[in-house]
Amino acid sequence: MAGSPTQYPQTSDASVSRRAVLVPAALLVAALGLVALYWLSLRPGFPLDPAPFDLNAERNIPALFSAALWLGASALALVCMRRSRAEGWPLGIYWPLMAVLFLYLGLDEATMIHERVGVLINRLHAFEGAFLYAWVVAGLVFLAVAG
Repeated sequence: MAGSPTQYPQTSDASVSRRAVLVPAALLVAALGLVALYWLSLRPGFPLDPAPFDLNAERNIPALFSAALWLGASALALVCMRRSRAEGWPLGIYWPLMAVLFLYLGLDEATMIHERVGVLINRLHAFEGAFLYAWVVAGLVFLAVAG
């Protein structure tokens, strides 16, 4: 069934570009470097303040790195959207949704949106148990609306 909308185009191993290997490898090295810096910063005598490398904190180098990864994923989803439309691939409609989701996650990681929403919700009502983190309530409302 050549030309069928459910058939995906075949690619050969030769079509994989060098960048497709180098970019993820560079990102992996950067992530491992951040983990190493955090680990070293916990050791006595480390010359730098450990706060910028804390993997459990917000508004620091690892959080910005994570935000950049999400924003990059959003950009790649847009590239996939363009290719899926050009090639007539089925289910291509989901790429813009993924791009928007990844964009939100990147912005949230960089600007702490869900923490701020949680503070606003906590002012209205103090939640306990599974809803201790009030942003979960906003997330559930979003999921109910988004379907």
